Amino acid sequence: MIRRKACAAMLLLSMAGTAYGEDREYTDANGVMWREVTQERQKLIPEVKMEDRKQTVLVEQVNTEQQTSFQTYQVPITEYHWEPYWANRWNPFSQPYLAYRYVPRTRYETRTAEIKMPVTQRKLIPQERTVQVPVTTMRTVTEQYTSKIALGMKPPTLSQGGTQVATRPTLASPPQQGDDGKWKPGTTQSVLK
Repeated sequence: MIRRKACAAMLLLSMAGTAYGEDREYTDANGVMWREVTQERQKLIPEVKMEDRKQTVLVEQVNTEQQTSFQTYQVPITEYHWEPYWANRWNPFSQPYLAYRYVPRTRYETRTAEIKMPVTQRKLIPQERTVQVPVTTMRTVTEQYTSKIALGMKPPTLSQGGTQVATRPTLASPPQQGDDGKWKPGTTQSVLK
């Protein structure tokens, strides 16, 4: 049962091999029959090329403008006035008299000033640029694979006299122990049939 399944599998494999375009050769090397099978297979090889592509990129542009604003603030205003006072008022040994002195008076006024402030604005502007992009393409290459399968021994050929010569190992005598204490194997003989 197992042999039938193995034979059926071998038959299917041999049929599948011929469907893919196998070339078969039979060679003889040292009495062993070999079958060389050469198959062609398609293999995909990737190739990377750099191509120029146009891309739209957003570039940031910064603009600084002067913006007018109004600021309210308090300003101190100092004015000097003549002010009368009594001189020697607390002196008991002299006569008091009316004198004048120059006295500062400070008041605050509200004023409005116009100020220019720098204002920064950011804008995104689209620009087109040429960029190199890697593009992968697949290329098909045909490769040949050669395999060797041993079929078996070559059948013996007849010699010129019509007799077949073969050598067969035989034991001439059982192994014997030598003078040095080691065992020596028996000898082999050539047998002529």
